[in-house]
Amino acid sequence: MEKTSISRRIDELGRVVLPMQLRKKANWAPGDALSVFYDEENRTITLKLYEKQSEPKCAICGKNESKISINDRAVCAVCCESIKRM
Repeated sequence: MEKTSISRRIDELGRVVLPMQLRKKANWAPGDALSVFYDEENRTITLKLYEKQSEPKCAICGKNESKISINDRAVCAVCCESIKRM
């Protein structure tokens, strides 16, 4: 992994400007959403491009196979059948 070191100050509102060189390397554009992760052990912050899941996860088993909506919750067909048998 190539390491790049550029210093930036945190402003009064907690913002940090990401340098253009880094945004270009990461292929990030204005308006892109980022996920922010904090590693407490190493005291590091990681930024990743936020990617929405194309399909919601099942509210019961957590698999990405949800097909049915029950009370505004996505439920996969397997869990739906299990509910019907109860």
